[in-house]
Amino acid sequence: MKKSVALLAILVSVGGLAVAQDLAVGPLVSVLVESQKVDGELATRSTATVGAIVPIYLKSGFELAPEASVTFYSEEDPAGIAAWGDNVDRLDFSLGAGALWTMSGSGVFSFKTGLHGLLTIIGEETPSGYDSYFHPVISLTLPLVIDLALGKSMVMRIEQPVATLAWDAAFYKQTVLTVTTEYTDSSFSLDTFHDGLLPRFSFIIKL
Repeated sequence: MKKSVALLAILVSVGGLAVAQDLAVGPLVSVLVESQKVDGELATRSTATVGAIVPIYLKSGFELAPEASVTFYSEEDPAGIAAWGDNVDRLDFSLGAGALWTMSGSGVFSFKTGLHGLLTIIGEETPSGYDSYFHPVISLTLPLVIDLALGKSMVMRIEQPVATLAWDAAFYKQTVLTVTTEYTDSSFSLDTFHDGLLPRFSFIIKL
C-alpha cells in the first residue's frame, strides 16, 4: 500500500506539471510542544517537522501540492508524571500531496480546502529493545488553508487539519529471554474537530 501512495503522489505531481499555470516552492515547518508540571517536576513531549512543499497552480483556482518532510520527536519525563518516556527520541519521514481549491479570496488573503494524503514512516525510538521495526501510517486529511500574500511572489501558508482518517500499523520483532516474538498492531481512526490548534506553516515562493 505504501508503494501505491508514493506512486500516486509522483503521478499527481507529473500530471500537474504538464498543465500548470504557475509553480512555486517553499519550506514547510510545524512545531507542537506539550508539557505537564507536577510538584516542580516537568514532563515535555515535542514534535518538530521540517520539509519542502511544491505547489503547482492550475486553472480555476485548483492547486496540487506534493511535499516531503522529516519529523523530530522527543519525550522527556524523568519523574514519570505523564506516562511519557524519559529521553526518548525518533525520526519520522513523510511523503504526500495535497489537492486544494480556492473557496474565496479577498485582497491579500485566500481561503482553501481539499484533501491532503500522507504516507509517514515512523522511526524506531531510541533507546529501543526491538530486533526489527517497521511502522507506516497512511492518512487522508481535510484541511483549512489560509494563504497570506507577502508580496508578488511570496505567500505565507497556514494549514489547520479539520478531520483526519488514518491507517496506523506497526510490525516489530522482540526477543525476551531468548524467546523471539513477532507482533503486528493495526488500527483505523477518524479524528474530527481536532483538539486544539495543530497548524503547519510554509513560506511559498512562486518561480
